[in-house]
Amino acid sequence: MAKREGVNIILTPLLSVTLEKTIEFPVQLDSPVTANLRLENTTNAPVAYKIQTTAPLNYIYMPGYGTLKAQDTQGWLITLKKPMADPPPSTDRFRVMATQGFRVQGFSCLTQGLGSQPLPSGVRMTFTRFVEPGRVCLITYGPDVGKICTIVDVVDDRRALIDGPLTGVVRQTIPYKRLRLTDLRVEVDRGCSTDSLAQALEDDSTLSKWEETTWAKKLAAKKRRANLTDLERFKVMVARKKKSRVIKDAIKKK
Repeated sequence: MAKREGVNIILTPLLSVTLEKTIEFPVQLDSPVTANLRLENTTNAPVAYKIQTTAPLNYIYMPGYGTLKAQDTQGWLITLKKPMADPPPSTDRFRVMATQGFRVQGFSCLTQGLGSQPLPSGVRMTFTRFVEPGRVCLITYGPDVGKICTIVDVVDDRRALIDGPLTGVVRQTIPYKRLRLTDLRVEVDRGCSTDSLAQALEDDSTLSKWEETTWAKKLAAKKRRANLTDLERFKVMVARKKKSRVIKDAIKKK
């Protein structure tokens, strides 16, 4: 993590990282040895971030995740776990993922110089369900439990503005913990009106796509089982026993 001229500042559309304190090598761990960086949100909206390292046995970094308010800054400390005679190899990296609405930016820091290194062009993010305008969600708690809604805007790091014109969900703010994100998303503008959202959902056949998913089919089957009468449950039990007997007889013949 020796400082190198020209590569100690990392700039992204969402966050900037400034190296304020470097580590001189070789080092001894008689006391905590840290490098000090500053995360800065240069945008006009909150930005959520998460930090990971490829060498967790060598470093402790604080904080690992958090949210920066608009035009806010926060310190980021990297502490060595064991003595090092030379700067860490360039294979050790710190990756910072930052998100704001529907924009996602990823970048990596090389430990050798803590310089900037863009992600390879062939790398794709494995996580694709983001809190963003147009993201279709399932409500899991409250009076609208089990209904489908769409995120219209992001209020803060805890709540979102949702709307469900085709499913009977009125426009409201709701905590993220009451939502489950789906793979479906419609192309709408941030803060769009209820009418424009309804038109986008109809044009994209979003509800039909949701009903065709395995997730929706399992929920529908669970709802049907819960609404069965005593006689219907008895008929299901008899049918399952007959099916089990047929399978056992077929196995015995083999």
